[in-house]
Amino acid sequence: MAKNKNQKQNLINLYKDLISKAQSMYFFAGNLNAAKTTELKKALSDGSKLSLLKNTIFNIAAKNSNLELELNDYNNVVFVNESIIEDANILNKFCAENEYKMIKVTIGKSIYEGNKLKQISSLGSQSQVNTKLVSILSSPASMLVRGLNSPIQKLASVLSQIQK
Repeated sequence: MAKNKNQKQNLINLYKDLISKAQSMYFFAGNLNAAKTTELKKALSDGSKLSLLKNTIFNIAAKNSNLELELNDYNNVVFVNESIIEDANILNKFCAENEYKMIKVTIGKSIYEGNKLKQISSLGSQSQVNTKLVSILSSPASMLVRGLNSPIQKLASVLSQIQK
């Protein structure tokens, strides 16, 4: 159905708002019927939104949002506000089961090819990623402390032997 100028501007504003709030966006190709749309909406986290795109209007909104993304044949997008990894897992499974093709993935203003979805979903849950990150960050600090304590312990041992 053709949209008048006011409706188009409202849609541009809606897309700009969704883009500005999204931590990530997943673009995929495939015709979603009502049942598949409902299935995906129910599976996604509360902070995410599935949208069927008007490509030309979305391109204007993306350009106005300083997002260097040009859509040609993509027709679905999921805007994710909170659960990037969990929703990546859901979308990866959904696309594989329904033979939809993931086209583009954005995280922040960075744009990746659709195959990055598998890599993102392979990270595990958000809590697992957070645990790995804390472990990585704390490892150098604990090694530094051990390294600094080691000469002091050796010195204390030598002084103890001298005292005897």
